[in-house]
Amino acid sequence: MSLKLCSSCNKLKSAENFDLNSNGKPRKQCLDCRSLAKKAYYTANANVFKSRQHKYRSLNPEKIKSQILWTRYH
Repeated sequence: MSLKLCSSCNKLKSAENFDLNSNGKPRKQCLDCRSLAKKAYYTANANVFKSRQHKYRSLNPEKIKSQILWTRYH
């Protein structure tokens, strides 16, 4: 079991607590810190995400309807 130091919380954690980058190397932040960072980013930019979602839904109404119907019956 190998240990790795998280760059955000500065705690030693097992390597299992780190996601891998696309190159196969472990990330610098542990899963907990990455989760907190993602939540903070979404909260700070919620209006951007909501406007994107609204735009997508208005441009793709048939796709949205088919997704809703598919989830209801499966």
